[in-house]
Amino acid sequence: MGNKKEKINLPKEYINALKNAKELYSHIFSFEIGLRLAIDKHLTEWIGKEWWNIKLAKDMPEIFKYAEEHKKQYFINEIDKSIRNIHFITIGHLSEIVKKYKETFIPEVFPNLHVFLGHIEYIIKIRNCCCHMHPNIDKEYIKILEAETLILSKMINSKIY
Repeated sequence: MGNKKEKINLPKEYINALKNAKELYSHIFSFEIGLRLAIDKHLTEWIGKEWWNIKLAKDMPEIFKYAEEHKKQYFINEIDKSIRNIHFITIGHLSEIVKKYKETFIPEVFPNLHVFLGHIEYIIKIRNCCCHMHPNIDKEYIKILEAETLILSKMINSKIY
């Protein structure tokens, strides 16, 4: 092998998709982080500082347990105190939390639940294509993701921040 870096050879369609995925991932990363922090901030203001440990643990035990299990997968030195429990769940879980606590989000943050769910559905589909490296990622995905995240981000920023 020598000093040469070895990479697995990929078919051309994956190489082309990789270029677009790099651009998509930065949008996905910033949107997901922002959504996590916004949900946490909003529910802290509406329910209280312990919303996760008291309310969510009781109302949505499967999501609470998922986060607890995923926290165990990290080395203790790697977990910074600024990382919140909400960082250990999926974007699908975030959507479920908004649905569960819709009385705090509608119309306070989103005009109605259908608006949020419609936009987040597109975001999740594109996110999954990107993160699981489907070879069909193209520039159209980038345009759609930018539009969908922009719509929800504007709503969140105008109401929570």
